[in-house]
Amino acid sequence: MFDISFTLTIIFTIIYLVTTLNLFLVLHKRGEQVNFFLIPIKLFSYASRYKDITIKETGSTGWIYYTLYISYALAIASLFSMLVTASMQAS
Repeated sequence: MFDISFTLTIIFTIIYLVTTLNLFLVLHKRGEQVNFFLIPIKLFSYASRYKDITIKETGSTGWIYYTLYISYALAIASLFSMLVTASMQAS
């Protein structure tokens, strides 16, 4: 079970990182001021900015917004599962 949780944590983290980079590129392409080095601190602010921009352009929220939050939640959940599994195996 630990191996599955570890693998899922890695996969969801990679998806999260790729989505974050994609968010940066989309905002930068649209002329928004985005500081690459402040992404970890201001990520959710950038995500809401992306949501506002895509709603204005298309009338609906873009896929990056949902993928970002879902991958973040799944990465945290699988990390928690991995830690619980590891602690159960240790005892």
